[in-house]
Amino acid sequence: MDANTTVYMTEDQNISALFSLKNYELNLLASSGGAINHTGSTTHGSYVSISAIPHNGYSFWGWTGDGITDSFLESTSVLMTSDRNVTAHFTINMISFLNPSKIEGSWYESWLGIFNQVSESWIYHLNLGWLLLKIEDSNLWIWHETNGWLWTTEDTFENRYIWSQPLGSWIFLQFKPLENTLYYNYLTQSWVEW
Repeated sequence: MDANTTVYMTEDQNISALFSLKNYELNLLASSGGAINHTGSTTHGSYVSISAIPHNGYSFWGWTGDGITDSFLESTSVLMTSDRNVTAHFTINMISFLNPSKIEGSWYESWLGIFNQVSESWIYHLNLGWLLLKIEDSNLWIWHETNGWLWTTEDTFENRYIWSQPLGSWIFLQFKPLENTLYYNYLTQSWVEW
């Protein structure tokens, strides 16, 4: 049907215009580590309920896209006033990524060494002190107060290598008790206190 038309007038006419609500497409995506669920109508002005479901070892990070009521709630809704693309983002839990074995209390041992998990992102490492961990796929970003952002993976760390973002170079770790841990700076070809 065309919204614009003409009427041929040869006598009185009764004409009605009929309207219906538009339907929109809701395209929901999930990053690796979880799934999504949704219920509700996609007609103009309606709210569709959406839920993020993390897989084992993952946590919900947030939603991105337009029309989301609250981007940080696992269960929220999307206001449908146009077609929408909405993505649920998940992050791997630090403890799952490191695959540690528990020693006692909140102390663990893994390929990263021995550490105490203080929060989801902060650990106290037996040889490296306080570290903030950020996980991206199979990469581990480590922030240290003195040494800044460092990058490693399980393979490189097991060989004691870490990429130093501030130096723009690899460093080699020599583990000793915390106050004596050293690293080799390849740029200056010298040992430096951690």
